[in-house]
Amino acid sequence: MKKIVHIKRLTALIFILVFAVPILSACNAQPENKGVGYTNEREKYFYGLAEPANSSTDAGQTAEMTLNLAGDMGFKSYRLFMHHSANLVVRNKNENEVSLAPGAEQYYREFIDGLVERGITEITAVSHYYTFPLGFSATGDRTYGAFPEPGSPFYDDFMNLVEKTYYLVAKTFPKIKYFECGNETNASVNCRKPNGDPYTIGEKAQIMADLCFFARHGIKRAIPDGGNPGASLVFPAPIYDTRFNTINGTGSQTNGIIPFLRNVYNKIASGDSPYAELDDNPGLKSVDTDEYFDVMAWHPYAFDGIDDRYIESNLAIYEILEENDDGGKKVFFTELGYCTTRNSLDPEKWAEYEAKQGENIRADLTRIYNELPFVEQVHLFRMFDWNDRLPLQNGDNHDAGYGLFTSPGAYKEGGAAYLNGLSDGFGPRPKRAAIALFRLINGNDAPLGANGAPGLFRYYAGPRPAKWE
Repeated sequence: MKKIVHIKRLTALIFILVFAVPILSACNAQPENKGVGYTNEREKYFYGLAEPANSSTDAGQTAEMTLNLAGDMGFKSYRLFMHHSANLVVRNKNENEVSLAPGAEQYYREFIDGLVERGITEITAVSHYYTFPLGFSATGDRTYGAFPEPGSPFYDDFMNLVEKTYYLVAKTFPKIKYFECGNETNASVNCRKPNGDPYTIGEKAQIMADLCFFARHGIKRAIPDGGNPGASLVFPAPIYDTRFNTINGTGSQTNGIIPFLRNVYNKIASGDSPYAELDDNPGLKSVDTDEYFDVMAWHPYAFDGIDDRYIESNLAIYEILEENDDGGKKVFFTELGYCTTRNSLDPEKWAEYEAKQGENIRADLTRIYNELPFVEQVHLFRMFDWNDRLPLQNGDNHDAGYGLFTSPGAYKEGGAAYLNGLSDGFGPRPKRAAIALFRLINGNDAPLGANGAPGLFRYYAGPRPAKWE
């Protein structure tokens, strides 16, 4: 009897080793595709900035100023605005081919080299100004936000121009690792029909799936021709704003991020994507999400600080990835920031909002780091207030007040009522949030610097707000 028991135990042990261990291993297995998107190095690159090299909306901002303060702050990742049709790429006059705009390569190469020299090596290049094919036209500023309709005569040509443009940019700038091919495209202002009408959520999802596929194809095609070997596509971040119902909402202008991402995944899983035909491989289809994007991104704004519901909402968004076999894929918050103007003209209100900004930023980033482990990089939007956005433009000065620093712009005659709090004539002053974030990144004892010397006050010649330090 004992011999039989031992045989049974041995048989059970063999069963466990043969069958159970693989089952346990499968439960803990990493995704089959182990590209850049599945290697999360948040301890190195978590703190980042979203900022152009210099500003078209603030004449006082220079590339050198931006580089120096980014280095002084201690940022390690950077979302660099490199808008294709604005100043980087031009379509050839008589054909759907692209080339670099005059001076663009040197200008951006010098800025990118400056970032790397300051230890900022993880660079995401974002563009939401596209190159359009011959004959295409749309209403609006430089066709901003307009996309040809799927199935229209211009749709395939547009997507292939996207592919050619990303190939050219990725080949030209090998120090750029990440490319984000759009911005807040669940909002109709950023993804609309050529005549200005909104797309349905399903139409937006199809366009974004195709946009990602073609952009990624271009950057991967550039690798053997000198591009970054780890070049990766970042999903064009949808907007999630705690002021509005942009998590589960179904509004026609701004679709909720959860139904929007579900629609994107459904389009990929259908087997009918990409909808557009790739010039060098007509008929190519893929249900592999890694063929569309390597990194997920979204913009989780929370102007009054984050709470438990915010954390739960972001976890719910990530569940969409897990439901579609993208668990383990890392996420960038390619914009997160706090506005200190909020459409108000009252300088006392600006001071109140700035104090709140300083209180929130440290606590919020700490919670994000501790409770949302899939987030590798958070890019703070942005370095400077936008002096030239004031006075009010179309009744909206909201974009003016996101800076970690006040505007570097000089005093403007007749504008004193609007510039109080954004620019005092002494240069860019670190706001409370900049000092709080600096302490979070570098430690409480790190020196803040002085006028003319490295540090947060290097460009500020006015009185220092000692009570904040």
